[in-house]
Amino acid sequence: MKASFRNKGFTLIELMVSLAIGLLVALAATQLFVANQQSFNLQRGMGDVQDNGRFALDFMGHDIRLSGAKASEFRLANSKYSRRAVVSTITDSAVADATLLSLDGSSALGIGPASDQLTIQHTSLDDNNRDCEGNVAPFNSVIVNRYFIRADNASNTPSALACDGGYYDPDTGVVTAIGDAGVVLLSGVDSFQALYGINNGGATSCVPVRYVTAAQYNALPNAATTIILAVKIGLVVRSQDTTGGLPASPAFQVLDAAIPATAVPRDGRIRRLFTATMALRNAVPSDC
Repeated sequence: MKASFRNKGFTLIELMVSLAIGLLVALAATQLFVANQQSFNLQRGMGDVQDNGRFALDFMGHDIRLSGAKASEFRLANSKYSRRAVVSTITDSAVADATLLSLDGSSALGIGPASDQLTIQHTSLDDNNRDCEGNVAPFNSVIVNRYFIRADNASNTPSALACDGGYYDPDTGVVTAIGDAGVVLLSGVDSFQALYGINNGGATSCVPVRYVTAAQYNALPNAATTIILAVKIGLVVRSQDTTGGLPASPAFQVLDAAIPATAVPRDGRIRRLFTATMALRNAVPSDC
């Protein structure tokens, strides 16, 4: 007896159901992938912002704590470069040179009110000391580092933290390598502000009684005897890449500068405020 076989395939309904199930599985997998990618970008952005903010604070903090240091005596109370080492000109003859000053509102780049400029000076303690750009400063010359905000054309970044370094000879007053565009320390900085903690205008207090801007300090009638005991800095650091799915950034209070939420771009980047206060060696207990 000859066996007969019946060929049977999928019906149209079965094919449509199979395609629908496959599509649902693909959509679920795609959604899971997108969610995981957004989570990865968010974590990476938060990590980058955290690392960059800490790097900037540590880098400037080391420099700020050296402000006014002398090779002959590592203290500032009676130093030629003390008191005003973070707000004053390098030499008395350079009063008109704004590149040698700490300034308020020196750069309108970034977001919110204009960013400040912080200038630090201290003596080179040996023949291997370098400024923030890597220039070797001769022994007993005065290293000068100027921190400010500028555009970073190399990475197409509209605002970045940069440092212009150099040094000068205190005997001749000759300044070397100061006044150029400097080197970018950290891309993605939206705001940089600085305040200066001062005592009560005499050698009777070793603790800051209030914080003022560079302009307010230089306008003090007793600025010559008002010692700067601390420097407070604030930075708004943003992530380099967009993370997606983030709500609008909040408003920021960067020391004395208020950045409203309406001024913060809704570009999907993470932004975080970093602040730090660094004590100076501008006074010792015996002087207070």
